[in-house]
Amino acid sequence: MASSEDDRKLAHKWVMVGLDVHYERGNYQMAITCFDKAIEFYPDYQLALFAKGDALRRLGRHESAIECFDKALLKDESDHAVWICKAESLYSLGRFNEAINCFNKALEINPKVHFLWACKADALVFLGRYEEANTCYDKALAKDPNALSATQWSNKGEALRRIHRYKKAVICFNKALAIEPNNPNAWSNKGCVFGDQGQWSEALKCHEKSLELDPKDAQKWYNKSVALRELGRPMEALECLDRALVIKPEYPNALLNKGIVLENIQRYREAIMCYQKAIDLGEKDFAQKNLQRLKKMGY
Repeated sequence: MASSEDDRKLAHKWVMVGLDVHYERGNYQMAITCFDKAIEFYPDYQLALFAKGDALRRLGRHESAIECFDKALLKDESDHAVWICKAESLYSLGRFNEAINCFNKALEINPKVHFLWACKADALVFLGRYEEANTCYDKALAKDPNALSATQWSNKGEALRRIHRYKKAVICFNKALAIEPNNPNAWSNKGCVFGDQGQWSEALKCHEKSLELDPKDAQKWYNKSVALRELGRPMEALECLDRALVIKPEYPNALLNKGIVLENIQRYREAIMCYQKAIDLGEKDFAQKNLQRLKKMGY
């Protein structure tokens, strides 16, 4: 049965209470209660469906949020804000291709929303589509030189690093750190780009800074171990790898690197154990070759 005019007015009042009294104060669950009331009176109310979806998104309930966004889009698929929020929920769920499709839809509707190019670029980085990501970041910057957050400058730097444009990557990491000096991922990524160029002392300084800021990240301990290994400091490298493996016991790259370090200091049987564990966890290339070589040597 179609909602009456009175029902629609009541629905609108509930949405306004939800937005003005609760949503704006971060009381998202209370806001959802109001939006549900609105939907009871007017089930097809696009604003109520969208608002509920956005509140769910902010609570991290992305699957439920997407259901609301889809219902809202059935009522008005020209609302670019709904496409953006749906894209952000899909991104949070790691559904990057779907997120990109939604960002594209939003850009078709409103190409002037420059930050969407950066959001799309972030998703492209996760998919390993680095050239496309860099192009999208540049489109955002062409619209607004201040368009990128610290994280996005770091992501742009990582995209450039992956396509071996190291000098430009360092510039991006520096821009990220100018905005947010204590961004651990920017420090870590900057360390990796120095490592790619064989500048291991500089790399180590960056990895140490990243770990000061985020000591519970296994990958950052792994990154530091690689720099220490290349600097000929194997015992310190092993300490870092053990820290990484405490945080993330099933970490094939850390096990592979630990095997390499142990092999370098002639602790061959321990190295074999690490290579075998890495293989068991899916590292089928370098670990397999190293293991076979040691076995041919009689270990």
